[in-house]
Amino acid sequence: MKSSISHLIRGLTFQANRSHFLAMIMAFLLSTVSYGQEYASSQTNAHVNDSFTIPPLGPTINVVGTVTNAANVTGAPDANFATISAEGVNVLGAIKISAKASITMTLPTSVAAGKNSFVRIDAPTQTGLNVDLSSLVNLLGLLESNSIIVTTSAGTAQKNLVRDKDGNLYFQVTSSAAYNTIKVEVDFAGSEGLLGALLEVGTLNLKVYHVLTYENSVLADCAAQEFSYVGIDPDLTITSGTVTNPVLQLTLTNAIQNPTNAIDGNLSTFSILQNGNIGAASSISQSFFMAKTAPASNEVVATLSASPGLVDLTVLSGITIQAYNGSTAVGTPQALSSYLIGLTLLDFQTTARTITFTPGAAHNRIVITSAAVADVLTSIRIHEIGSRPPIAFTGGRVAGGLAGIPISSSILVATVNTLPDLAGFSIGCSTPAQHTYSLYNVDQSARTLAGSLPPSFALSTGGQLTGNPAVNQAGTYNFDVLAVNQFGQSTFTPFIITIEVNLPVTLVKFDAAAEGKTTSLTWSTSAETNSDRFEIERSLTGKNWSKIGAVSSNHESTSLQYYSFVDGKPSNGQNLYRLKMIDLDETFSYSQIKNVNFANSDYLYPNPVSANENLSINLTDWSNIKMVKVVNATGKTVFESSNALSSGISTRNLSAGTYVLKMIHQNGSVSTHKFVRQ
Repeated sequence: MKSSISHLIRGLTFQANRSHFLAMIMAFLLSTVSYGQEYASSQTNAHVNDSFTIPPLGPTINVVGTVTNAANVTGAPDANFATISAEGVNVLGAIKISAKASITMTLPTSVAAGKNSFVRIDAPTQTGLNVDLSSLVNLLGLLESNSIIVTTSAGTAQKNLVRDKDGNLYFQVTSSAAYNTIKVEVDFAGSEGLLGALLEVGTLNLKVYHVLTYENSVLADCAAQEFSYVGIDPDLTITSGTVTNPVLQLTLTNAIQNPTNAIDGNLSTFSILQNGNIGAASSISQSFFMAKTAPASNEVVATLSASPGLVDLTVLSGITIQAYNGSTAVGTPQALSSYLIGLTLLDFQTTARTITFTPGAAHNRIVITSAAVADVLTSIRIHEIGSRPPIAFTGGRVAGGLAGIPISSSILVATVNTLPDLAGFSIGCSTPAQHTYSLYNVDQSARTLAGSLPPSFALSTGGQLTGNPAVNQAGTYNFDVLAVNQFGQSTFTPFIITIEVNLPVTLVKFDAAAEGKTTSLTWSTSAETNSDRFEIERSLTGKNWSKIGAVSSNHESTSLQYYSFVDGKPSNGQNLYRLKMIDLDETFSYSQIKNVNFANSDYLYPNPVSANENLSINLTDWSNIKMVKVVNATGKTVFESSNALSSGISTRNLSAGTYVLKMIHQNGSVSTHKFVRQ
């Protein structure tokens, strides 16, 4: 279980400004993420001392190992730390005495094999030694010599040296077997290679703050999993001919610049992965570690751009992105060049491009590798990288209008439609305002598979559909809408809009609004000829309509006329209204459809509802209800019952998210109500 950490530190680039990062974080970036962390519940410490008497009568020199403030490594992260110190003596470069000390941290539950724990440390310091540990070369030498050792209670430990977005230093620890303790040891004996004086007495010190693991908690369905730690793979390999024949190990100056900028939540900052313009082939990579494992359904989302010094996009053909679960590669490597087809160099330099792919398996690490040929500068900027659930986007029926009259309707309030069955507008795991919208493959002159609309129609990025259909463009139109979030993820879904024929009267306005527990309908006309009456119709689905009242017209009129009607018994949930305008000869046409929704927290409560609560339905007469269904954001029925649910619906087995409750009535009509399971 004991192994050197030499491979952890090689290639680590210390930045002069590593402690200076922008504090601005996107509002959504971690808003939906809740990590269940575990910390050390106890600790033990140990030390081994040594002594040496200089012959024949020389003084006796004692060296000791110590651990101070050891209890600080237990519990939740804070600014407190324990210090592990080990003294040693180097005499004439040959006779050495040394001490060592260690802290063993115990986690409350075992961490599965291959899962991550993170031990926060500071870079080692020294006293009394003629060694500058701020120098990368000397620090590498110190760690290469097994002066610092990390082990686990079971299996073979594997470690990486990583930083979080704030520049704090960690050991990222995994093991080949389940473990519940991590031991960090400082052994002065390993430092002998750095000491060359006749007699040097000194102390090596290592601050240890805490250990934490996220792996024993469950990733919520809607949780975005950020890459929380960044590290650098072992040395850049320089070869004289082929990559299989290395002749020199070299770390290029500025090969990795500002590595933590790629995980700081700010798209305007970036890290730079750069192969130097050298006379040999080279390969360098940057690794991104997640705090916990993301599910197979998650997408890897990387926002990249080309550096200004790049002269040709073709040199980026050697850049690949590979997902890993522990040390095992999952999915296929993604070649950057396959995402840049049709893109110009200037476009890629001035505008960051988001690459999205699904590894298809659980993953907790991503590696971006740049392999360059000799004498070619390859440089890529990594703005942000994360693992996120795909967008769950559903569409429905958009409020329509009349041919010959301008229409303006928001897709964000699209309602349920049947035949085809559309659940109504929703954006899973986020809010509508965090997306932009556009028509997707919609031919505005002829019907296509993706849909069509009259040429005058346009969709704003905020989801407002506007158009001025001609009098001969009445009909039902199917069209697709593309939604893109601020991280570059996208998907599309179908919508429907119906444009009615022109009216037998000139209808100026038709409105429907909730007034308490009733619906107030008002309309006005500017001209009427041979008009007889208005019949008011109501539907719960948009398919089956029922007459709920009638109002006589003025028959003949060339001035503004005003009408009103009150629906005293609207249904809970969605209520669709339209006017049937009937002439004296009984010919008729319809107005546009208006929607009034009486679904609120009084009908479904509590809303939102938590896992330990039942969702109650405010309904006293169940005799008219045939079936109750609960449908998730993907349209899948997750609950149904034909019985009266006087005690409510248990939500214990529902995942967090938005759902639609469907009340199917005995007459075939359906009312819908949204609720949120926290």
